[in-house]
Amino acid sequence: MGGHDFLAALKNKGVWTQMKQSFSAAELAGLQLSVVKDLGLGLLKEWAKSKVGLGGS
Repeated sequence: MGGHDFLAALKNKGVWTQMKQSFSAAELAGLQLSVVKDLGLGLLKEWAKSKVGLGGS
């Protein structure tokens, strides 16, 4: 998954809001980009599953 997938995840307001609520700005800034990317994509997948009624994994 590339940068476009990461940006798509962050464009989802629910994903970005959940990340901002879970981490302070300093904590987010201190995380490796690969970790933030994986977290964002994981949250986006869970959001999409909930939208189609599959629930969390």
